[in-house]
Amino acid sequence: MKKLHLLTQKFTLIFVLALCSVQLSAQDIITLVWQVDISSNRGFSILATSGESFIIDWGDGKIETGKGKGSLEQIWHYYITGGEYEVMLSSITSSCSFSSFEVEGQKVSKLNVSKCPSINSIRCSNNNITNIDLSECTVLTSLSCDANSLTYLDLSYCTALTSLRCNDNNLTYLDLSECTALTYLRCNDNKLTHLDLSHCPVFTYLNCNNNHLQLSDLYEAQLFINESLLISALGTQNLPSTWANIETELFADQAVFEGVFTEYKIEIDGELAPKDNYSVKDGKLVFHTFGKYTVTMTNEAIISHPDYPVEVIVKIDVSNVGVKENESLHIEVYPSPTKGELRITSYELQVTSIEVFDIFGKKLTPHTSYLAPQTSLDMSDLASGVYFVKIYTELGIITKKIVKN
Repeated sequence: MKKLHLLTQKFTLIFVLALCSVQLSAQDIITLVWQVDISSNRGFSILATSGESFIIDWGDGKIETGKGKGSLEQIWHYYITGGEYEVMLSSITSSCSFSSFEVEGQKVSKLNVSKCPSINSIRCSNNNITNIDLSECTVLTSLSCDANSLTYLDLSYCTALTSLRCNDNNLTYLDLSECTALTYLRCNDNKLTHLDLSHCPVFTYLNCNNNHLQLSDLYEAQLFINESLLISALGTQNLPSTWANIETELFADQAVFEGVFTEYKIEIDGELAPKDNYSVKDGKLVFHTFGKYTVTMTNEAIISHPDYPVEVIVKIDVSNVGVKENESLHIEVYPSPTKGELRITSYELQVTSIEVFDIFGKKLTPHTSYLAPQTSLDMSDLASGVYFVKIYTELGIITKKIVKN
């Protein structure tokens, strides 16, 4: 019995050493992290070179080998204990490559295919992926990563990409500058604030509906879209809620395109706002009455189908915040004017976060946390002009008007 135990240990050691050797010499490696429930299965599909061997480390101490069938093969593993596991799929020899990988609806949080240069197609939809590494994936042509939790997607290496589905994430930025072969794009239902399509000359399908794109972004985008795609390609954009000062000119940079002025529909409490509450001149909007408004912007210079108009919607809280300061909250913001550095001293108050807005109510900085009684804000990258610093404290909110030289 003792002899059998020693043989088992010897075999295990040889197998582990073999795996280490594979990781050093393997051509293709895919790693992922997924969440597993107690006594449940997890699986993926892989297209490996026919007749060539690969190894799977399931992350729970179980390691197995397989051989490619030359077609997409589904592989499952049973986990006894729940938890988070890191899985590694490795080709054993350089002649074994992975050309297609699918892992959908398997509670994956991270996916790394940067060491898999042969990969041509990836489907990883309906997971909870927050990070996907695609560096070195130069032959990748199809990527479906929709319905995840991605905030950033780096496609700079994916020069062969023709089809991209990244809708229903939390993407704030998408760089397509190297994706010159892209013809199919679904990036709707994200939080994109900019979309440059100038490097993608031929689209057969496009949907970027329900992002945070401005009219100016949509105007630029339509210049690179076949007119037959404009039925629902650009659609409705919903900007983050913001605030604005009364009697302040808004949307000057969205006012006119090709000589056509932007039009506005102004609503308050679900009804059209009284015309005395606001005025529009040369495509610029000014509010004369306090209130919480819903603003819908359209411009006929942006081509769209009559049944699917291109429009930008934003909710604006119009008040005198930023004009009349809350005197009960003692906070110093100096110097003003400033050339770059702005100092904030809160004395006995605890500042929880700070935001900077321009005179149009556009937020220029993220909602950043500050807990120190004194802090500085770098405004050197901002253009000269008037800004409002919104300071959140334990007792309320105060807004300071400052000037940047």
